[in-house]
Amino acid sequence: MFFIEINQEVFMAVGFIGIIVAMLLFVFLVYRGWSVFYVAPLCVLLIAVSNGLNPIEALTNTFVGGITDTVKQLFWVIFLGAILGKLYGDTGAAASVTNTLMKKFVLPYEGEKRIRRAMLVIVIVTLLLTYGGIDAFILCFLMFPLNRSIAKQLNIPRRLIPAMLCTAAIVMGGPGAPQFNNILATQILHLPPTAGLIPGLIAIVIGEIGIYFVLTRTVLKAIARGETYDDGPLPPMEEESERKLPNFWLCLIPPALVIVLYTFLQLHIIIALTVSIISALIFLGSHISREAFFPGKKLNLYNSFIRTLNVGAETYPNPIIAVTTPAGVAMVVTSTAAFGALVGMLSGLQIHPLLLTFIFVVVFVALTSSPPATLMVALPVLAGMFLAGEGVPMVAPGALARVAALTTTTWETLPFNGLITLTCTIMAKTSLKESYKPIFWQTVIWPTIGSIVALGLFILVPGLG
Repeated sequence: MFFIEINQEVFMAVGFIGIIVAMLLFVFLVYRGWSVFYVAPLCVLLIAVSNGLNPIEALTNTFVGGITDTVKQLFWVIFLGAILGKLYGDTGAAASVTNTLMKKFVLPYEGEKRIRRAMLVIVIVTLLLTYGGIDAFILCFLMFPLNRSIAKQLNIPRRLIPAMLCTAAIVMGGPGAPQFNNILATQILHLPPTAGLIPGLIAIVIGEIGIYFVLTRTVLKAIARGETYDDGPLPPMEEESERKLPNFWLCLIPPALVIVLYTFLQLHIIIALTVSIISALIFLGSHISREAFFPGKKLNLYNSFIRTLNVGAETYPNPIIAVTTPAGVAMVVTSTAAFGALVGMLSGLQIHPLLLTFIFVVVFVALTSSPPATLMVALPVLAGMFLAGEGVPMVAPGALARVAALTTTTWETLPFNGLITLTCTIMAKTSLKESYKPIFWQTVIWPTIGSIVALGLFILVPGLG
C-alpha cells in the first residue's frame, strides 16, 4: 500500500512538472516567433505523455474540442468586431473622433498640459471603442496610425506608441463590456452582462486613472530626457490632410448603439454588433475610399462597401486562432489527474472563495496567456466549488463572475503575450526592453490593483454581487 501511494505521488509530480514545462515551452517558442499552430500540438503531446494520457485522444478530441468550444463562444464577437473595426477605420471615423478631440482639447495648449490632455484623449477614445465592441487585436490596428500621428505631432518617442495602444486592458473584464472576458464570464454562469456592476465600475475607474498617470508620467520623463519621435524602420506616414472625415457626432453612433443595446438593454451581442455595423454603413459609409487597387480607377459606392466588408470579414481568422488555440492546450491540461490534484489542493485552502478565485485565475492566465482558456476552465470548476449544492451558495454568482472577468485582464499581458509582441516588435518596430516597462504597469499592475479593490468590495458588502 505504501509503495502504491509513493508511486501515485511520483506520478502526480511528473505530471505537474510536465504541464509546467509544456506551458513554459509554449510561451517561449511563440515568443521566439514559432507558429502557434504547430507549437500547441507539440506541447499537448508533452502534457499527454507526462500525464499518462492517450496522445492521439488528447490531440483529436480534447485539444480540438477545447478550440471548437471556445470558437463557438467567441466567433461572433470577434468576427463582427473585425468588420466593425474595419468600417470604423476605412470611413475615417476613428480619425475623426481623435482629430476633433485633439484640435479642441489638446493643440491649443503648450508644454506639459498639452501632453497630459493628449494622453487623456487617447484613453477616452480607446475606452469608447472598447465599449463600442471592437476587439483588442482589431483595435490595435485601428489605433496605431492615429497614435503614431499623435506621437509625431507632439514629438513623443516611437518606443512609447505601444504603451499608448495599451490603455484599456481592465475594461475588457468590466461590467457591460462587449468583450470576450466579460461575455464568457457572464454567459458561463448565466448572468446578465452587467453582473457585479458597482465594484466592477469602481475597479475600472481606479485602473484607468492609474493607467493614465503611468502613461503621462512615462511620456513626460522621456521628453524631459531629450527623447524625440523618429520613424525608424517604419515607412513614412501618409498625409491625410486632403481627406474629408465624417462628422464627429455621427462617428459616435455605432459604438453608442453597442453600449445601449448590449450593456443597457441587454440584447444579444450579435444583435448589438450587427445594428452597429448597419448604422456605420448608413451614417459613415459615404466616406469609404473609392480608390481602386489600380491607379486612376474609382469604385462606385456599392463596390467600396463590399471591399471594406470583405476585408473586415477576412481579418477575423488570425485573432480568433490566436485567442482559441491556447484554450485547446488548457483543455488538455484540465483533463489530467495532476490538474485535478492542483484543484483539490487549492480548494482545501482556508481562504475566502473570492480570494481563491483571484489566485486561481491569476495563476492560470499567467501560464496560458489566454483569458478565454482561463474562464472556460476555471469558472466551471469554481462554480462547482462555491455555487453548487443545496442551501445558500458560498458566494454570489455575480461576484464570482466579475472577479474572474477582471482578473483575466491582469497577468495575461506578460512579455510573451501575442498582443504585446504585435504592438512592440511588429507594429512599432521596437524591442520589449525599450517599450515593455510602462505596458507592464498599465496592463498588469493597475488591472491587478483594480481587481483587488473589486474583490475587497464584494467581500465587505456581499450584496453587491
